[in-house]
Amino acid sequence: MNDLDIIVGIHSIKHALIHRSYTECELYISEEATNLFSSKEIEKAEVFKMNAHELQLEAAKFYKQNDLVFKRIPGQAFLVISQKEVRDVRWLYDQAIKRSEIKLLALDGITDIHNAGAIFRTACFYGVDIILTPSKNSFRLTPSFYRIASGSVEHIEVVQVGSMAKTLNKVSQLDIRLIALSEHSDQELSDSISEKICLILGKEDTGVSNAVMRTCSDVVSLKSKGVIKSLNVSVASALAMEKVFGN
Repeated sequence: MNDLDIIVGIHSIKHALIHRSYTECELYISEEATNLFSSKEIEKAEVFKMNAHELQLEAAKFYKQNDLVFKRIPGQAFLVISQKEVRDVRWLYDQAIKRSEIKLLALDGITDIHNAGAIFRTACFYGVDIILTPSKNSFRLTPSFYRIASGSVEHIEVVQVGSMAKTLNKVSQLDIRLIALSEHSDQELSDSISEKICLILGKEDTGVSNAVMRTCSDVVSLKSKGVIKSLNVSVASALAMEKVFGN
């Protein structure tokens, strides 16, 4: 099962059915939820219809096989599909060289799936091309993550890196501007117009690591208008993406 993803959430399932390349695709669905899918979507998968109770039992089996803690399946459907392709750094460097415009987002140590899923959804809204994640000490593409990301994962390339600092240092040498977001910076984030840019977001409690920070040409903050000086990383990411990618 390690080469398969379990996807829950109707929107996420629909996007995966239509946009993901796969060799295996099984849709488990209750009779009540059948009308939520179009015939075009249904024909993309091998479909298993069952009652609501049977669906939950079947889902629990797949969760156990993947060492996941089972939670009741929302929306009366789940999808078992070939794992999303994760790119490597060589592919990333090739894209950075070939493209005249590119929007990158680097997630330096974000572990919470709720934050990560919300960030992916916002990134898709702003047309981010590629998201970089560390191979260790980072969130996983779990069923709950897919539900929160609401289908956005199918439209963004994911690159997994061994060393975020080394990767970003190489990226900066390929004429991509690196902007790290930090509440400790005195530099306010202004409207940034650049054809090749990478926005860097740090860990929920400690922010961008020192090693990554040293690679950045800009370290900026969002200016508070009130007493609270910091924001949840997913909220901060939305404000930052509006500034950096919203033009």
